[in-house]
Amino acid sequence: MSNFQFPTDPAVQAYLRALAGGFNPNLDPTQTDAWAILQGTLTAYGFSGADLLSLQNFIKSEIINGRNTDQITLDLEASPEFANRFPAIIERRQKGLPPISPSDYVSLERTYQQLERSAGLPPQMFDAAHYDTLIANDVSASEYGNRVQQGVIAANQAPQETRDMLLNYYGVTPGQLAAHFLDPAKVWPVLQQQFAAAGIGGAAQRVGFNQQNPVSEQEAMRLAQLGVTPEQAQQGFMELYHQRQLYGTLPGQSQTGLTTDQLLGAEFGGDEVTKELLQRRALEQQATFQAGGQFQQTQAGTSGLGAVTR
Repeated sequence: MSNFQFPTDPAVQAYLRALAGGFNPNLDPTQTDAWAILQGTLTAYGFSGADLLSLQNFIKSEIINGRNTDQITLDLEASPEFANRFPAIIERRQKGLPPISPSDYVSLERTYQQLERSAGLPPQMFDAAHYDTLIANDVSASEYGNRVQQGVIAANQAPQETRDMLLNYYGVTPGQLAAHFLDPAKVWPVLQQQFAAAGIGGAAQRVGFNQQNPVSEQEAMRLAQLGVTPEQAQQGFMELYHQRQLYGTLPGQSQTGLTTDQLLGAEFGGDEVTKELLQRRALEQQATFQAGGQFQQTQAGTSGLGAVTR
């Protein structure tokens, strides 16, 4: 039983004839009407480029050879161009799911896209293959709408600092983040490390470390690639923040300030040279302050240096 339906309304047929460009000299008037309807239908179903041209030539040949509409429909559905444009129709048939017509297929694609736009997802975030998969798996418009909303909710639940860093580091918008949660299998490889790096940058912002030692995207990404989690990063940044008098240039002292990269290496990356330098500075401050209140804070901070291990 064929699912490929052609418009029968006279007004629609007239419109499609206009789209087809009128009479074709190789067809008689009756054939021209059929040609116009079929050509307009192919365009409405989203065929374009080489596939559209190939099918136009195919249909024209079928009409000239006296094929009726039913036979043309069967032949058309068996064409590789049809399978390429509507792969889910064939897949649904193989799965034993209810048949779907090309017009319903196109309608579902447009509804999916509208739901994404309404939720603020970026245009063209998902390609045609994404919609083919949804249709092949019998995902209704209402179910997809629920998935989109769940993706938006999940994105909104990410820490604000992480969302800020995703935007600052990579230009990732809330809509793109929602798309990540909507289809993790597709988008996750793209955003996985970016999301981890943004979480690390957000942790530095949250504990105040970023105020004097901004963590760059490259530094945050390096920590993410080392396997540092945002939770571990927050612990380490907090320790570094409490040790800040050890790595800055203090009034009356000749010590040189350390870079953010050195500090991250000492805390997370096994930079033993910088770690030993910080320990020496702690001893210098011990002598300077004679175990006073400020040293006690420094001593507590020094004990945590490099505590995050992997």
